[in-house]
Amino acid sequence: MSTIGKMLDAQFSRMWKLLREVITKAPETLWGEGLRPLHEPSRVAYHIVETVDFYSGETAKNFPWGKKLSVDCWEAAVSELPSKSQVNKYTDEVREKTEAAFAEWSDPKFLGPQEVFLWTGETLLDRMIYALKHSYYHLGQINGTIRASGNEPAEWL
Repeated sequence: MSTIGKMLDAQFSRMWKLLREVITKAPETLWGEGLRPLHEPSRVAYHIVETVDFYSGETAKNFPWGKKLSVDCWEAAVSELPSKSQVNKYTDEVREKTEAAFAEWSDPKFLGPQEVFLWTGETLLDRMIYALKHSYYHLGQINGTIRASGNEPAEWL
């Protein structure tokens, strides 16, 4: 594994661990409800995993948004949102995908110019940092919802 691959793998491993903890800490009564529309922990957690899946791919074209769990995370009714076990299973799949990619990609690949996902930066490294920042933004959102509902949030890792 390249030096950058090792560094990203370590950072994403921490993010996946925190996501798992946030999912565990979200009470079942809050999981699909949230405190505001479109801020339900199930919706946001699914969005985190789906976007890492998207950004760890080779192309932005034809990504099957909403197909993995047969639900569009932003269009779905609350009753259609994925369960904790569904999000955890998808998390495991995408975690394995990113681990394999980080093991395969060389430092020159990480630092070379990318021709897709240009809004994330000039390189593959920029893209993966963007995906990590995006994930932490939404993890904070879920943790804030858990705290605002009077429950104990996940601890920072």
